[in-house]
Amino acid sequence: MQIPVDGSAQTKLYSATSGEFGAMSTSPDGSLLAFVEGTGVNILSLGTSPAVRTLLSGAADQIAWSPNGASIAIRTATSDFQTQVTAINVDGTGQRNMAETRLLRRVGWWNRPVTVRRRGSPLLPFT
Repeated sequence: MQIPVDGSAQTKLYSATSGEFGAMSTSPDGSLLAFVEGTGVNILSLGTSPAVRTLLSGAADQIAWSPNGASIAIRTATSDFQTQVTAINVDGTGQRNMAETRLLRRVGWWNRPVTVRRRGSPLLPFT
């Protein structure tokens, strides 16, 4: 639902098809909403004519927008406490697997290069 701050009438933007919603996150500029429904990640445009499209299939439990709003990172749980992070452009192109590790708690973006270190291993730049 879109609820105007001035108290005017609410607008229904989307009707769930599976009945199960998970993570949701608004793009940095507020024009798009990424959300998990059932076993897919969807993008909903929040403009004057709302439209929904499926961006990625598969069970996801976290979504994080890139600072410029061009990509999102998606965390999915695999077997045996493994988690996988996939990044994909909002237009559906450029899907890339970024990491697979055990017990990853949170997905996020940084505006600067990040150094990732696993116990007992050398430093690896992650940009």
